[in-house]
Amino acid sequence: DGKVVVIFPEGTRGRGKVRPKRAKSGVARLALATGAPILTVYVEGSDEKWKTLLRIRPLRVRFGRIIRPEEYRSFAQNPKGFRELAGHVLDEIEGIVKDVEST
Repeated sequence: DGKVVVIFPEGTRGRGKVRPKRAKSGVARLALATGAPILTVYVEGSDEKWKTLLRIRPLRVRFGRIIRPEEYRSFAQNPKGFRELAGHVLDEIEGIVKDVEST
């Protein structure tokens, strides 16, 4: 229906320069159940933004590639498949982080 759902695949926000942790399967389960594409995104500076609402800090939103769940349909047949797809999502986000750090 053209709606957008934002999910942090780790089940939480990262803090500081900490690398993404292990992905939870919810992002994969939702994408495979609905057919909705997954747009990988990294929000740089969000750890500073939420420390206080009074300080204004810039946020940079970096977009990665779109993961189409139909490419991973077979993953739904395997209990570990959901976590594997979620891991692919986190790998894509990690790639964005590395690109940001190299610039």
